[in-house]
Amino acid sequence: APSVERRFGPGTSQPLFLLAPFLAVLLAAGAAGRVARLAGATPQGLVLAVLLAGLGSPLGAYATSDFSEALQAAALGGALALALASAREEAPRASARLAAAAGAAAGFAVLVKSGLAAAAPLLLLPLLATGPLRGRRLISGALGAAAPLATWLAFEVVRFGTPFGGYGGEGFTHPVADGLWRLLVGPNRGLLLFFPAAVLAAAGLFRALAARGDAPVRLAAAGSLAATAVLLVTSAAWWAWHGVGGWGPRLLVPTIPLLAPWAALVAGRLADGPRRLVLGLSVA
Repeated sequence: APSVERRFGPGTSQPLFLLAPFLAVLLAAGAAGRVARLAGATPQGLVLAVLLAGLGSPLGAYATSDFSEALQAAALGGALALALASAREEAPRASARLAAAAGAAAGFAVLVKSGLAAAAPLLLLPLLATGPLRGRRLISGALGAAAPLATWLAFEVVRFGTPFGGYGGEGFTHPVADGLWRLLVGPNRGLLLFFPAAVLAAAGLFRALAARGDAPVRLAAAGSLAATAVLLVTSAAWWAWHGVGGWGPRLLVPTIPLLAPWAALVAGRLADGPRRLVLGLSVA
């Protein structure tokens, strides 16, 4: 922004602040489509995952917001998609590059928001898939995460004196049961109201977990479910469970690219009418 304004004049950097969240939403929706495709969705299912994530969820509303949720969603969704792609890749170098990128995305998620440290590593579970390249994948993933995590730690220590010091005076003081109710089915912030495809996502996740013979997909589903559960429980207990501002369940928006692929896998098996109904309800 400073370089743009020095060259073109005051105020000319404003488009950057409009493009950044828009691109983050596109990246998050693209990651959802990629996960769906790698998990066995048809090309039509890939499109459905992208549409559910980008237009059929609260994520799309953050394309014009200065909140960081769109960037969080892009980082988490990217970590899952890259980790699953690495587990699918048979070429050693390509698999290692994808694993390093997955680690970098997970580390960057923590750099964006410290609270994601409890969820981001779970999305790297596909790197644990058995095979001759597992060790290489794990090492590459750790190396990829090292730089953003070191940057995060340096920022935390220099600015706040300790890791997670940016949350001083705030805490997990809201009753968890009440927070879960409000974030899942409540009329003002309920995920099921703003993203009804979450019902199909739950079915798709449990179906993938029960499937046999495809360890990377099972691990990706486990990572998606675990990371979503962590963010749900921690958000429900947070004093500002409602996210203060934003559209819908703001603190759960980063989970959208983790849920949309599994919803698309289920919806893709439906007839045209029910599938369009699911998409229409989510968009509405």
